[in-house]
Amino acid sequence: MFRRVALGVLGALVFGSAALAGDLPFVWYVGANGGYGEAHWSPFALSGRETMADRGPLGGGQVGGYWQTGHFFFGFETDLQAADQNAKGPPGLLGPTPPNPVAAATASIDWFGTFRGRLGVEVNNHLLLYVTGGVAYGSTSLGCIGCAPASNTSNLQAGWTVGAGAEVIISTHWSAKIEYLHLDLGSEAIALPAPHGSLSSGATDEILRVGINYRFGSGGECIECGEPPPPPPCRFKC
Repeated sequence: MFRRVALGVLGALVFGSAALAGDLPFVWYVGANGGYGEAHWSPFALSGRETMADRGPLGGGQVGGYWQTGHFFFGFETDLQAADQNAKGPPGLLGPTPPNPVAAATASIDWFGTFRGRLGVEVNNHLLLYVTGGVAYGSTSLGCIGCAPASNTSNLQAGWTVGAGAEVIISTHWSAKIEYLHLDLGSEAIALPAPHGSLSSGATDEILRVGINYRFGSGGECIECGEPPPPPPCRFKC
């Protein structure tokens, strides 16, 4: 269900933007972010399924833009993040029967990125509340330590993401945000040396991050702010 929501938000914004945005004020922004993620894997092998998890820091940058009509806005954002999330499962998962007392699954998320739509409402000219969703991609690894020989693979995986956030407009050019994302990078599988069979696992991440953006606008009609300037929407002034 959440995957449909994520892709639905992105699709609606991509097609709706071209049709509706011609005469609306537009804001570009570029920024940086940092936060924390809790990654989960569910490796499946000969002797059953386990759950592995690891918490770790993440950080990166984002570029995006949005159009605004009245108190509603819609736009897009893309980001790229470095991550430090690595997990090791308990020995014995990888079989054979009786389970190997040494072999254990390992997994990691090394970096990821997203391309998302954003849809929301402006409150009191200074606060943006929004939902977001779209596609996600990233570098993940899956392996076995204690196998003979040890096995490991690293792949570029694709999936989806959905979340929500709040952004506070600090001044004409600066804003700060807090955001939650659920990330699903799909599943991968590797063949293990005999007699361990194969290992497969999905990878998800629960992300909470904060960020800051530098904003600049273009397009649309100039909005006269007057003296003294009132609060935004004067940020759209040409």
